[in-house]
Amino acid sequence: MQNLVEYSFDIPSDTPKTIKGLEGFIKSISHVFESAIMGKFAGNREYSYIADNLEVTEINIDPSTLEGSFSFSVDVDFFKGCSGMDAILSEDLIVDFNIKNGMLLFVLDETLWEAN
Repeated sequence: MQNLVEYSFDIPSDTPKTIKGLEGFIKSISHVFESAIMGKFAGNREYSYIADNLEVTEINIDPSTLEGSFSFSVDVDFFKGCSGMDAILSEDLIVDFNIKNGMLLFVLDETLWEAN
């Protein structure tokens, strides 16, 4: 069953109303993307989310509707505990959003992937 989670965040009034300002705000809430990114690893403890290196790669917004999307890349650490088997994986996600009444609104798919 799909687990779609709605998020809403007050954008601080001192955040510049620019793409760079929105980018900085998205980076400041990087922790909320963990479940969406980590779902594909089905709770495997060998993988861990590295929130502090999230990089927004693109933001598209329609200035008349304040609807758009942003994409980002973030690292996931794979720790096997054996020499030469550990790795850093880069994971990407595209998120559709809108801005209403000074709030950033979006939905994330936080479904755990399960092998059949």
